[in-house]
Amino acid sequence: MRMFKTVLLAMFILCAQNFRAQTQTVKPEKVFGLYFNAFVKYDNLALAELNNYVSPFLGKENTYNMDQNEVFTKEVDQFTTNFLSNFPEEVAVQSQNEAKAFFTTMLGNFKNAAYSIKNIKTIPNEHADNQNISEVSVEVTFKVPSKIVTPKFNDPKKISAEELKKYLKTTTKQLVDADKKITVTQIFKLYQKKEGENIYYWNGGPEELVWKLNEFYFKNFNPDNK
Repeated sequence: MRMFKTVLLAMFILCAQNFRAQTQTVKPEKVFGLYFNAFVKYDNLALAELNNYVSPFLGKENTYNMDQNEVFTKEVDQFTTNFLSNFPEEVAVQSQNEAKAFFTTMLGNFKNAAYSIKNIKTIPNEHADNQNISEVSVEVTFKVPSKIVTPKFNDPKKISAEELKKYLKTTTKQLVDADKKITVTQIFKLYQKKEGENIYYWNGGPEELVWKLNEFYFKNFNPDNK
């Protein structure tokens, strides 16, 4: 029994050392990828990995406690509700499924964004002595339709449910067949935290990245926008 406990203890120490070594060698591009995948792509596995990375030096209380699948669903529901509020109640009720499918696909194209890191540079942190920031310059690409149907109804209050459903089905199909790429370059800051010889990277406000990308995506979603 004593030998068994000794073996277990040795295995635990080895695993702990291995995890610590992995944590110490994480590069800023890898950390950025965790933030991007967790918050732009709504990836729960990336969020869990990010939490495991930051908790040893930021504390578990500063990790992210959420289900990104639920967050995505709530956003789709919010967009759907806001959109349908422009139409008569009966039309909105009958068009619920089509509107939800449209926004699920639209936001799905957003979360399927691809990125490539163009540059990472280290700059001084003006708000903290003897600390630096890694500025990650990243190019993000989204797929959008090169053409999208413009609604012909002038007064939303006079549209029929069939007209609205037809429009939503048509535009959803165009989203599925998105054939154009739009690209934007953003800067994402990773604050460096040095402990001994090791440097860790973190950003306490990843929602800024999402907000900026959202703004770009929706502004450039319709090719008729100038």
